[in-house]
Amino acid sequence: MIDTRTLMLLSAALLVGACTTADRPAAAKAPDAFPAAPAGYIVDSILPIEEHLRRFRTGLTQVDSLQGGADSERELVKAFLAAVSTQDSITLSHLLLSREEFAWLYYPAHAYGRPPYELDPGSFWTLIRGNSGKGVTRLLREYAGHRLGYVMHGCNPSDAVEAPVREWNQCEVGLTRDGRRSAKRMFGSIVAIGGRYKFVSYANDL
Repeated sequence: MIDTRTLMLLSAALLVGACTTADRPAAAKAPDAFPAAPAGYIVDSILPIEEHLRRFRTGLTQVDSLQGGADSERELVKAFLAAVSTQDSITLSHLLLSREEFAWLYYPAHAYGRPPYELDPGSFWTLIRGNSGKGVTRLLREYAGHRLGYVMHGCNPSDAVEAPVREWNQCEVGLTRDGRRSAKRMFGSIVAIGGRYKFVSYANDL
């Protein structure tokens, strides 16, 4: 089974982040709890990470750039708010890192794919997607059908990835909801590769 230290490290990676110079940075907060391992998920620690990655990539089309998303953090967040407001699940999906992009671009650049962590891509992907799915449910329950407007956002930089990948976490969004202002953590990570921006996860504090 995935050990406690690995889960703690993974949670930290999902909640660390970056910030744009155009927007006010959000204050970093320590997570209140760490995510639980997926029920019944077993890690085969005998296999090297290279073999785990080869198996994870089986049947996936190789990609060398992000598809969809947006050309800036600001535009990505604005598109996200519009999609949540109108309950546009197709757009929300297109703004999120795909399995192919994770396999060929994000995971190879992430510290958890290398010693001393060596968290296999299947475990990493399962945890990210599980938390993201729960986050979308909360978002739509809270905001679908409301008029949402972008005011600002601020994030913290992550050092968990290597170039050419950049990542931002702990993002706080200033928004208007039916004309009233508030600030919320509405998603997890933002990643940028080659001038394109997408979300890694929709995990949130709602």
